[in-house]
Amino acid sequence: MSNFSRNIFTGIPVEYLISNKAKVVFVADYFIDDVQGGAELTSEAIIAKCPYKIAKIHSASLTKKMVDENKDKYWIFGNYVALNSFLIAYLPDAGINYSVIEYDFKYCAFRSEQRHLAQTGQPCSCVKDSHGLNVERFMQKASHIFWMSQGQKDVYLKALPSLTDSKHVIQSSTFDDKTLDLISELSTKNLNSDLKEKKVYSVLGGGSWIKGVEETAKWCQLNKKNYRPLPAMPYAQFLDEMSKSYGLVFMPLDFDTCPRVVIEAKLLGLETILNNNVLMKDDPWFTGPKEETEAYLRTRTANFWDTLNEHIW
Repeated sequence: MSNFSRNIFTGIPVEYLISNKAKVVFVADYFIDDVQGGAELTSEAIIAKCPYKIAKIHSASLTKKMVDENKDKYWIFGNYVALNSFLIAYLPDAGINYSVIEYDFKYCAFRSEQRHLAQTGQPCSCVKDSHGLNVERFMQKASHIFWMSQGQKDVYLKALPSLTDSKHVIQSSTFDDKTLDLISELSTKNLNSDLKEKKVYSVLGGGSWIKGVEETAKWCQLNKKNYRPLPAMPYAQFLDEMSKSYGLVFMPLDFDTCPRVVIEAKLLGLETILNNNVLMKDDPWFTGPKEETEAYLRTRTANFWDTLNEHIW
């Protein structure tokens, strides 16, 4: 019998069993087979290198019974917006050992204080309500918190200073070796493209509110930068198209913790024009030559599992 079905509206798998053979349970809203976003690509790079038997569970599927029956396993939580609010309050005292990979700012119900302000007309005060307090306890009890950037961690600890005693790791966006090899190949493939000669910058052609797609295009117009939007396309094709450009302009509307497209642009050898909302732009691993950035990124999956080895039995 299959251990999952599918939601009839979304097509997303709904699991109801966790394999007894699994030593690790990875919980997330979406996985790479559902959505090919930056968080999902990072999660998949980490999951693919797991040295233990691992079970992937969608956060909307998780139940108290599943948690209680698998206390012997090590738990990892990626994005968990679809997690039942009861479970967020329950997990810190459930008797499980777990870590959190924090991709954004989930202490805010909108995952962005600027988005909160835009939607409600009021500054974010989520840290003082039940949502923020539950997220705070959930983060406090984690054995490790893996951050996307030092900038993200700094913003988080300003909002939730109680987390200073937690075990912090700057993980960054994470790439598998196959992707890094492809980017390295593409960095030399299109060195003499017409777009480079004409100093044409790429901008995102679509994306969520935070990516500032329209605002970035307006900035290019005002600053007389030649630019072209990159529409949604298969990942390898997207990288190939971007590699033909002279540079990338990326100006998100609120804090973006470690945007993958910016890292890809740097590794491709492009000039990057960024605003201060790109939170990893001043991290030491990002500020040096692209060769140093690539070398650092090649260590991240091993670093993740080396950090957790002592907790997994």
